[in-house]
Amino acid sequence: MSWADRLAIGGGRRFLTDAGALDGRDEWHSGTMQARILVVEDDPTVRELLDLVLQRQGFDVTAVRNGRSAVTEATRAAAYDLVLLDLMLPDLSGLDVCREVRRTSNVPIVMVTARASAADVVAGLELGADDYVTKPFSPSELTARVRAVLRRATPNL
Repeated sequence: MSWADRLAIGGGRRFLTDAGALDGRDEWHSGTMQARILVVEDDPTVRELLDLVLQRQGFDVTAVRNGRSAVTEATRAAAYDLVLLDLMLPDLSGLDVCREVRRTSNVPIVMVTARASAADVVAGLELGADDYVTKPFSPSELTARVRAVLRRATPNL
């Protein structure tokens, strides 16, 4: 995919910096509100891929690259409809992020990680994740899982 294509697709991306959100998209799309997804991924290539795939599916995406930013963002009142969470983050593990978020929020969490052992999957689900997707993943399967979790959590979206 060319940079021109990425810019055309990603025109509505919102990335968080230390200064706050850089937002290029309205909350409303074609008269209906989009589901707001927080992507927590430290690998810039995977983060951009998730962002592009979800944007193409019509989701409003905010991306952060570390656990502390994830906890801050995910625990804001009604800020997000779903969190996609990597387990291996540079400051807090995804399991720690999940634990912290669950203390104050019921936002759906889908873990997206390279850790594929049964023990890792069970740990993630036991801590409160709603689903668990291993890398490498199929973009169509990931978006289907996101939509399924959103249907269960927010039937009116």
